[in-house]
Amino acid sequence: MSMAKAIFTRDFNYTSRIRNAGWAVKAGPQPQSFPRELIEAAVRAGRAREVPPARARRGRGPRRRPTAPTETTPPQPSGPRARPRP
Repeated sequence: MSMAKAIFTRDFNYTSRIRNAGWAVKAGPQPQSFPRELIEAAVRAGRAREVPPARARRGRGPRRRPTAPTETTPPQPSGPRARPRP
């Protein structure tokens, strides 16, 4: 079942033609998510306008390995038992 989003300008009642289900949609200013079948029928009836899908968020990509410490900076101790060097 493919989902889509639309902003409904008027209330809309719909009974599916392909599955045993029905929906009663209330009008509102926020986009609402419903099966594409319902959204297409509401747009054809003039009760809603479809909202384009949001762009997919890009992932973080591959993780980079930490760089090796340089000769000028000695490695720093870490962890709960790390003690400052004398």
